[in-house]
Amino acid sequence: MSAEPGSWIERAARTAEALVANLGSAPGRRVLLIGGESGSGKTSLARALVERLGGRRGCAVLSQDDWYHLGPRANEARRRADPSWRGLLELEIGGLGAAITAWCGGASQLTVPRFEGEQRTERPLDVSGTATLVVEGTFVLALPVDGLRILLTEDWRATEVGRLARGRDPMDPQSAEVLAAESTLVQAQRSRADVWVDADGRLEWASQGG
Repeated sequence: MSAEPGSWIERAARTAEALVANLGSAPGRRVLLIGGESGSGKTSLARALVERLGGRRGCAVLSQDDWYHLGPRANEARRRADPSWRGLLELEIGGLGAAITAWCGGASQLTVPRFEGEQRTERPLDVSGTATLVVEGTFVLALPVDGLRILLTEDWRATEVGRLARGRDPMDPQSAEVLAAESTLVQAQRSRADVWVDADGRLEWASQGG
C-alpha cells in the first residue's frame, strides 16, 4: 500500500537528502531526471530537491506535463478514441529535450509551454544563476540528454491509494488501462536509471551492482 499523504513529504525529504549527499560538489550545471509511474512521488521529490539545492534561485524545475500536445480534456478524449495514443506519442518530448539542451548550453531563460484550461500558451522561465535543473515526469528517462537518472519504482497499483487521496485518476476501466500501458513503458526504462528509489525512499545505485 502507498504511503499516507502526510508521509509523502517526509519520504521525499529523506530521499532528496540522500541524493544530494551523493551528488558531490563538482562545478558546472547538472541535470537530475526523475521518472516513475503516476502517483509515485515525482513532483514531491522534485520540490524536496529544490529546497535542498538553493531554492528556485539555485535550482530550476521542468515538468513533462507542460509538454503535452493537447489540453487535458482533449488528450483524455483522444486516449479514449485511439488506444494507441499513449506515452511518448502524447508528448512534445523533443521540445522538452531542446529546453534541457538550451539550459545545459548556458541559457539564462527558457520558453516553457503551459495550458490554461485547454488553451496552450507560453511563459518565460528565468534560469539565470541556476546550477541544477530538475526534470520530472513519467517518461523523462527516455530523453537523450546527459544527467543523473532517478527512477521511482512503485507501480500504479501500489500508488492507487495515494492517487485517489489526491483526487487523481479515478479508477474506471479506461484509466486502469492507461496506467497499465504507462507502467509497461516506464518499467522498460529501468535499465536506463542510475539510481532506483523504492516505496520507502531507499536508494539503490546502479554503480553498486543494482
